[in-house]
Amino acid sequence: MPVLQWHLVSACVSQDFIKILQPKNTSVWVANGKTRRVAFAYDEGEIDKWLFEILDNKGKAVYPYPDDIIIPQIRGGKSVYEKNLVVPESLKSGKYRLTICGWLKDNKKVCQKTAAFHIEGDQVKSKLVSLKHSQLIFSINYKRSNTNRAVL
Repeated sequence: MPVLQWHLVSACVSQDFIKILQPKNTSVWVANGKTRRVAFAYDEGEIDKWLFEILDNKGKAVYPYPDDIIIPQIRGGKSVYEKNLVVPESLKSGKYRLTICGWLKDNKKVCQKTAAFHIEGDQVKSKLVSLKHSQLIFSINYKRSNTNRAVL
């Protein structure tokens, strides 16, 4: 006689429950290791923890953030959640989305993706190139100014 086994699988509930306030499709984040504000409203149930992931333009997760407990603030009768996320310096310039998922007490989750927004990346590389360029110009100018001096 076959034995039935039950596996606990988390199901994703409808995505219309989370209203994204920030970032918007007009937002620009800079990949400089500093934080940007994420804000969203959710009133459909009690959430144990929230999970955030940055997705590339193909929908692939490129940067996950650790789960976090966020206490909502009540604004205009709605529960509004805010979180500051560090924008990793390793991201390249392009369009990205953010996925916000909340884990419900019954082990189901609600998820919502933001509209695509722009991340201006390669900040570390650009700073290094700019610094090397400045050093090269200084070195060339310094050598020119020393060769033009008359020796007394």
